Amino acid sequence: MRDAEEPATAELSRIRAEIDAVDERLIALLADRFRLTRAIGRLKVDNDIASVDPAREKIQIARIRRLAGAAGLDEDLAETVLRTVIGQVVVDHEDMRRRSADDTQDQE
Repeated sequence: MRDAEEPATAELSRIRAEIDAVDERLIALLADRFRLTRAIGRLKVDNDIASVDPAREKIQIARIRRLAGAAGLDEDLAETVLRTVIGQVVVDHEDMRRRSADDTQDQE
C-alpha cells in the first residue's frame, strides 16, 4: 500500500504548494486593496464625506456576486468575504476620522 500512497502524497504536496502560492497572492491583493481604501479614507476625512456609502456597497456586492458566479465560486461566500472586507474598511475610516478629530483638538 505504501507504493500507492507515494504518488498521492507527492500530488498532495504539489497541490498544497499551489494553495500556499494562491494564499500569498490573496494577502498581497488584500494589502493593495487596503492601501487604496486608506487613500479613500483620507479623502473622506479631509472632505467630510461619510465613511459609509450604502449605494456603492450595494453596487459592489451585486458586482462581486456576478463575478463569483462567472468564476464558478459560491456567490454567498464571495458576498460574505466582501462584507467582511467592507466592515474592516469602515472601521479603518472611522478610526482615521477619530484620529483626525483628536489631532485637530490637540492643535487648538
